[in-house]
Amino acid sequence: MRPISKTIIFLLIITAAPLCLFAAPSQDYLRRNEVAEMAMENAQDSQTMTVDDASLKRTIEKAFKAEAFVGPSKIYVDTFNGVVILTGTALNEAKADRIVELARSIHGVKDVVVNIQLKDEKRPYQLENQ
Repeated sequence: MRPISKTIIFLLIITAAPLCLFAAPSQDYLRRNEVAEMAMENAQDSQTMTVDDASLKRTIEKAFKAEAFVGPSKIYVDTFNGVVILTGTALNEAKADRIVELARSIHGVKDVVVNIQLKDEKRPYQLENQ
């Protein structure tokens, strides 16, 4: 398996995020993208995605699939040195809360950056404590 460069991961995040949004990016959305960029830049291994990140991503995706409550939400998961970046659309705030809770509950997750739009309200999801 070939390592994925930091640039490719960044481009995937940047190109996938706008495709999932219904409204123009908010200031909060832009700020969270900046946080994600800083997390990647400050990562110790800036050249490759580690095996730990790949297994962490698979574990989170499996948890999302196993969770019937998450169901039809369209969430994309990226990981970089333990930082999980969630991008996509959740049906409502309760489902977005559960998505974030599931991601945080996985062993090995250092931080979660959330770029989720709420489909029913056509607005960005905002964490209470962020």
